[in-house]
Amino acid sequence: FPSHDSQYIKRTVESKLRDTFNVKDFGATGNGTTDDTVAIQNAIDSIPSSGGILFFPGGRYKVTSTLNVQNKCVSIQGTGSGQAVSSTSGSFLVFTGIGSSNGLVFDNVDGHSISDIAIVGSSSSPPTGGYLVVYQGTSSGWYHVTWLNVMLAGGHNGAWFKNGFFYHAYSCIYKTFTGDQVLLLNGVSDPNDAQTLTFVNCNIAAETSTTTDLVVLDGFAASTKFHGCSLLFGRHSLVQKNSYGGKAPGFTYFSGGGFENGEGDAIRLEAGDHFLMSNAYVSTDADLGRLLYVGPSFGGEITLSGNYLRGGGRGGIWLEDGNTVISGNTIVNNNAPTTTTFSISNVTNSSGLIRVTTSSAHHFETNDLVTIKNVTETIS
Repeated sequence: FPSHDSQYIKRTVESKLRDTFNVKDFGATGNGTTDDTVAIQNAIDSIPSSGGILFFPGGRYKVTSTLNVQNKCVSIQGTGSGQAVSSTSGSFLVFTGIGSSNGLVFDNVDGHSISDIAIVGSSSSPPTGGYLVVYQGTSSGWYHVTWLNVMLAGGHNGAWFKNGFFYHAYSCIYKTFTGDQVLLLNGVSDPNDAQTLTFVNCNIAAETSTTTDLVVLDGFAASTKFHGCSLLFGRHSLVQKNSYGGKAPGFTYFSGGGFENGEGDAIRLEAGDHFLMSNAYVSTDADLGRLLYVGPSFGGEITLSGNYLRGGGRGGIWLEDGNTVISGNTIVNNNAPTTTTFSISNVTNSSGLIRVTTSSAHHFETNDLVTIKNVTETIS
């Protein structure tokens, strides 16, 4: 056979190993008790601007202050993300006694990834504020970030994404938080937007907290997609709002998966444009929790199709604004004397008229499943 050696560049084992920066080569122990902060930051600082792999062998790496990655492509790799915060198998980055400081801060990173590792707060001295992970762009923004098999858990808030584009998460777990939210997209006024964030087969949960929202889009968080994801255990599951006076969230799409065990609203739309949900399961646990709440200042368009909407309390669908089309959905109120299933075939809003059409008689009281407010024209 002809030789193809000319197609390849021969490199020594030593030169190949230089592409990977093992934190243990910089003095990290991963024994769970030694402070590995300085060793890990030294390993990060040693990676050239052209990038490299920051490798964490199996173990628990105690970190006591913020780790910073700035203006370089650092791909973080471990040996597995374990099954729980206290797991002894896999690679764990354990933030201990950091107070209200952030954990990992990525600034102006491009083409960066995190895989097979757990980023957690210490169970004995968890964070009291801040975020376990922050993505920001103080100059040019961040681009093309990928997470695969990552567990983010045991903190005050989970992750904050601002001023960047293209975040993709696959088979990740975000759980056990007690702060304001598990995930915050944008959270500051324009131009610090967060665009094109995609979550695939992910689990997002506050778990023990009934006052923590799960996913909050605040300001211009555009083109956010959830495919086969579960949002569980917390207060409001998915919130869209605009606290900063700039652009509102734009185009949120939820397909498959669903919402369950929330104490507040499963979907709370205070501001935004183009919310679409299909083939999902939606339920709440609390008496005051609603399946869908659309506030008076939403102003966008909403389409729900092919979903199973199961009300655990009296709050089902609450519409105060928006051009809403709800078709081909199954709606069940488990707290009704006799469980009744029916479908809303259409909801439209035009020139002050809101029309709700059901495929069959629903047999519910006023305010039991569908609530309409701020309407002065005819309701039919």
